[in-house]
Amino acid sequence: MRAAKRAASVERSRGITLGLLDDDMPFAIDGSARKQHIYMLGGTGTGKSTLMLNMIAQDMKAGRAVILIDPTATFGRRR
Repeated sequence: MRAAKRAASVERSRGITLGLLDDDMPFAIDGSARKQHIYMLGGTGTGKSTLMLNMIAQDMKAGRAVILIDPTATFGRRR
C-alpha cells in the first residue's frame, strides 16, 4: 500500500489532485489530461468553484501559468 501511495505522489507531481478516494488514495488527473478542457457539473453549493480554485492553486504552486476568465465576476466576489 505504501508503494502505491508513493507512486501516486510521484504522479501527482506531474498532474493535479482532485481529492481523495474512500481508501485515502489520491484521485488525480495526469499532466496530459490537465492540458485538455475540463467540464464541471454540479448543483449550487456542490463545490465546483472550490474545486476550480484548488486546481488553480496547485497549478500555480507547480509553476504552471494560469489564466482565469471570469466574465460574471464569480471569483471576484468570493471571500
